[in-house]
Amino acid sequence: MIDGADQQLKAWIATLLPGVEVSLLPPIKFGDEQRIGLYLIDMQPLSPTSSERRPPLQVQLRYLVTCWADDPEQAHHMLGQLVFAAMEHPEFDVDFEPVSAHLWAAFAEPPRPCFMLRLPLRVERKGPPVKLVRTPLELQISPFTTLQGQVVGPEDTPIANATVELQNHNLAARTDYKGCFTFSTVPLKPDVKRVRVLARNREFSTEIAHKGDAKEPVVIHFDAMEV
Repeated sequence: MIDGADQQLKAWIATLLPGVEVSLLPPIKFGDEQRIGLYLIDMQPLSPTSSERRPPLQVQLRYLVTCWADDPEQAHHMLGQLVFAAMEHPEFDVDFEPVSAHLWAAFAEPPRPCFMLRLPLRVERKGPPVKLVRTPLELQISPFTTLQGQVVGPEDTPIANATVELQNHNLAARTDYKGCFTFSTVPLKPDVKRVRVLARNREFSTEIAHKGDAKEPVVIHFDAMEV
């Protein structure tokens, strides 16, 4: 977790400044020894970038990076090496926002050159267990049929130019001047089909029973329609 990020940063610094000690303590005066301060100052939320059903949990670690040496020029040299290397690193984000005087006062130290290094930390989450298929797959093919019908209003008045939708099958048709519509290819199953009719800025939903051997057209009574 976080200790892994600490070790990652320590290893990265060792490639740039071999032999220089890295401290995770607050940035205090370290005596005469050269030392890199790598202080985890806070954690910030990080929005997921994955579109998976269970994206990883993410936070952004923010480290305060300082350098100490008995010779200020040597401390500045080390800080320059670190900041430019961090700017080139694909996983790091460098923040040059000044550290507040209140924070330095909390450390009981005078302000010194530094920068913030942001490092994302991700924890993968396991998805729900996948159930094993223990029986052979069965492919069921539904035969097709033709569905004819008529949309009528009060007193069986045909409703022309209405849209008829078969919601089970994502199909749509328009009625003619007699209110008739035709679906030439409709799956036979299920026998009961969900229908929505839209006409003159109104809509009506119902269910119709239809079998493949039906001879008569289906009549949909749109009684809410004023013709």
